[in-house]
Amino acid sequence: MKSKSFLSRKVQVELGFAILVLLAMAAISYRAMVASTESDLWVRHTHETIEKLQDLLLEIESVESSYRGFALTGKESYLAPYRGSRSGAERDEAALRDLTVDNSEQQRRLTVLDKKVAEKIEFAETVIRVRRGQGFAAASRLLDQDEGLRLMNEIRAVAAGMDTEERDLLEVRTSRYQASARNSKWVIRLGWLMSLGFLIAATMIVRHDFTKLRRAGDVTQAQAELLNLVHDAILVRNPADEITFWNDGAAGTYGWAREEALGRDPNALLHTHFPRPLLEIKAELAERGVWEGELTHVCKSGRQIVVESRWVLNRDIAGRLTGTLEINRDITDRKGVEETLARLAAIVESSNDAILSESLDGTIQSWNQGAERLYGYAAKETMGQSIALLAPLGDGDDTRDILGKIVRGEQVEHYEIQRVRKDGQRIDVSLTISPIKDSTGTLVGASTIGRDITDQKRAEAEVKALNGTLRERMADLEAANRELEAFTYSVSHDLRAPLRHVDGFSKLLVEEHQAELSPGALEYVAIIRDSVLQMGMLIDDLLNLTRVGRTPLSMQVTGLSSLVEEVRADLARANPDRLIEWKVETLPFVECDPALMKQVFVNLLSNAVKFTRPRKSAVIEVGTVIQDGHPVVFVRDNGVGFSMKYVNKLFGVFQRLHRAEDFEGTGVGLATVQRIIRKHGGRVWAEAALDKGATFYFTLGSGDDPQAESPTNSGGKI
Repeated sequence: MKSKSFLSRKVQVELGFAILVLLAMAAISYRAMVASTESDLWVRHTHETIEKLQDLLLEIESVESSYRGFALTGKESYLAPYRGSRSGAERDEAALRDLTVDNSEQQRRLTVLDKKVAEKIEFAETVIRVRRGQGFAAASRLLDQDEGLRLMNEIRAVAAGMDTEERDLLEVRTSRYQASARNSKWVIRLGWLMSLGFLIAATMIVRHDFTKLRRAGDVTQAQAELLNLVHDAILVRNPADEITFWNDGAAGTYGWAREEALGRDPNALLHTHFPRPLLEIKAELAERGVWEGELTHVCKSGRQIVVESRWVLNRDIAGRLTGTLEINRDITDRKGVEETLARLAAIVESSNDAILSESLDGTIQSWNQGAERLYGYAAKETMGQSIALLAPLGDGDDTRDILGKIVRGEQVEHYEIQRVRKDGQRIDVSLTISPIKDSTGTLVGASTIGRDITDQKRAEAEVKALNGTLRERMADLEAANRELEAFTYSVSHDLRAPLRHVDGFSKLLVEEHQAELSPGALEYVAIIRDSVLQMGMLIDDLLNLTRVGRTPLSMQVTGLSSLVEEVRADLARANPDRLIEWKVETLPFVECDPALMKQVFVNLLSNAVKFTRPRKSAVIEVGTVIQDGHPVVFVRDNGVGFSMKYVNKLFGVFQRLHRAEDFEGTGVGLATVQRIIRKHGGRVWAEAALDKGATFYFTLGSGDDPQAESPTNSGGKI
C-alpha cells in the first residue's frame, strides 16, 4: 500500500506539473493564434482598400477619356461609358468610406477626394453641355484651359496619399502578421515538445509500474485516474486492434463516448487516413517500438481533423506484446495557421511587384521572385548587397534619403525613380517604402514595393504628344473650314454685281437695238442671258451650302410626313404637265431642324422629278425601312439612275453624273443634303443602276459611320 501511495504521489506531481505547462502553453498558443488571425484580417482589409482605391482611379480615368472623346468627336456613344464610370466611381467612393472608417486621416483625405471628384464630374458635365449647345470650338476652349488636367492631377495626388498610407499600413500589418505567425509556430512547437516530454515521462512511469499495479489488483483504476486528466486523446488497443481504453480527452476530441468506442477498431471508427500504407507503419512500429506522424481522423459529427500521433508498443514483464498505446493531439488550427503563412509567402513570391526589405544602412535582406523578374538579379546575388546596386551610375540614391526620413519619423510619400537592371537597361519604377519594426516597436529596416512603369511612362508621353498633335490638326482643320466658308461666301457675293450688270445690259441691248441685231447676234445674247441665269442659280446654291455650315441647329419635334407633303405640293404646281405617281408612306416624328430638313426633301424630291422626266409615267416613293433595328428614310424613283462606280463622286460639290444639256442643275444640291444630314448626326447614301432608277437613304441621330456607303452597315436612329 505504501508503494501504491508513493506511485500515486509521484504520478500526480509529474502529471500536475505537465498539466500546468499544458494549460500555460495552450493559453499562450491561443493568444498567439488570435493575434495572428486578427493580423491576417487587417492585412486582407488593407489589400481590399488598396484595390478599391485603384478601381476608383480607373473609373475616374474612364470618365476623363469618355467626356474628352465626346468633346472631340461629338459622338453620343462616348457618353455610355462615361455614365457607367461615373456610377462606378460613386460606388467605389462609398466602399472606400466604409473600408477606412477606422482611420480618421484616411477619412479626411477621402472627404477631399470626394470634393475633387465632384468638381471633376461637374467640369465634365459642363464640357458636355457646351459641346452639345455651342459645338466643338467652345468645348475645345474649355479643354485648353487645363481645368480638367488640374482636377485630375489633384485627384491623383490625394489618391496617391491614400495609397501610400494604406501601403504603409500593409507593411506594418504584414510584418506584424509574420512575426505573430512565427511566434505562434515556435510557441506551439515548444509547447508540444514540452507536453509530449511530460506525457512520455508519465507514460513510461505508468508502463514501468503497471506490473506492480497488476499485482496490487488496481491497474485499470490507476490508468483511468492518470490518463483521464490529459486533454490529448489517449487510447489503448490490444493485439487484435480492439480499443481497451479510451480516455476523456479522446471522448472530447472525437465525440465518441467511452462506451461507444470500447471494443471497436479505432481506424474503422475514426476513418483514419494514413500518410503511407498501414502495413509499412506497423512494420516500423514492430521494429522500433514507436511510430510518430500526422493522421487525418473524422469525428462523430463528421468534422475532419488533423492530429499529431505517437504509437508506443506495450509489453509485459516477459516481453510479450500486450497492446499499443496511442496519443493523438488535434493540430487542425495550427495546420490552418501554417497553411495561411504558406499562402502569404506564396503571394509575396508570386507577386508581379518587386518586394524586398533592407536594413537601416541599406543592406538588402529579402528579395522575392518579382524583384528577380524586374531587376534581373537572383536573390543569392543581392542578399547582403547595398540597395545602391540598383541606382544608375552618377545618380544619387534617393532610397537613402527616404530611409533617413523614416528614421526621423517623417512622412514617406509614394514616388517614381529610375533603376538599372542587371543587363544595364534603365527602367522607370514606382516605389513605396514603408518602415519595419520589431515586436518592441523599434525601427529595424524598411520594406520596398517596386512596380515597373516604363511602358506606362512611355505610353503617357505618346498620348500627350498625340493629343497635342490632334489638337493642332483639329485647330488647323477648323481654321481651314472657316477660311473656306468665308472665301465661298465672299466670292458668291462679289459675283452678284457683275452678273447683274451682264444680265441688265444684255436685256437693254435686246430691247433698244433688236432691229439692228442680226438673228445670230440675238441668239448669242440669249445664250449669254441663259448662262447668267445658270450662274445665279449656282451662286444661290453655294450661299445656301455655306449657310448650312454656319447656322446652328434649331431642334424641334417635327413630323416628316408634313414636310414631304409641302414639298410635293410645290413640285406639283411647278410641273403641272407631268404625270407623276406619288407613293408616300407615313413617316415618323423626329427631333430635327425643320427648315433644314425641308431643304433635304426639296433637293431629293426635285432630283427625283427631274431625272424621271424621260418616263411617260414617273413613280416616286418615300418611306422607311428597318435596318439593324433602326428606321431609315428613303426616296426612290424610276428615273434614268446612274452607274454605282461613280457613287463616291455623288455628294461632292459641283459633281454631276449627267450632261448639263440633258438635265439642268448646279451639282451642289446633294452636297447640301449630305451636310445637313451630317449636321444632324446621321448619314446619307445611295443605290442605283443605269436606266433603272435610284434610291437615296438617310438616317438621323448618333451611332452612324459617316464614311460608310452600304445600307447594310447603317445603324442610324430616326
